[in-house]
Amino acid sequence: MPVDMPVSTPAAVALFGGIALLTCAIVLLRQALLLRRRVVATARALRHAGAAIAETERVQQAREQVVGSAGDDVLWRSYETIAGVPFALLEASPMPRETVRLLRDAHGAVAGGIYSTVTASLASAARIGVGLFDDRGGSDAHKGDTEGRQRC
Repeated sequence: MPVDMPVSTPAAVALFGGIALLTCAIVLLRQALLLRRRVVATARALRHAGAAIAETERVQQAREQVVGSAGDDVLWRSYETIAGVPFALLEASPMPRETVRLLRDAHGAVAGGIYSTVTASLASAARIGVGLFDDRGGSDAHKGDTEGRQRC
C-alpha cells in the first residue's frame, strides 16, 4: 500500500522556491563563465593590439632615422640596413671573418653600382619630367592642357 505523505503548503513553497533559486544560480553561473571568456578574449586582443602598436612605432622610428639622416640616398641606406642583417648573421657563424668581409665588400660593390645607376636614372627622369611639364620648356600641345582646371 502506497503511503501518501501530506505536503504542507509552506513546505511546497519552500521546495519550489529552492528549485527557482537553483535555476537562477545556474543561469547566473553560465553567464559569469561566458563573461569570463569574453574578458580573456578581450585581454588577448588588447595584448595583440599593443604589440602591433609597439611594432608600428618601432618601424616609424626606424623610418625617421633613415629619412632624417639620409637625404638623397634614402633608397641606398634602406637597402644597407636590410642587407646588414644576413651579414651580421654570417659574422656570428663559424665562417672566417675574412671570408665574410670579402663577401660583404663584393656585395657592396655590386649593390652600390646598381643603386647609383638607379639613383642617376631617377634623377634624369625627374629632370626630363620637369622639362616636359614646365610651361617654359614644354611643347605647345601641353600648354593648354590645364586651362579651365584648378591647380591643387
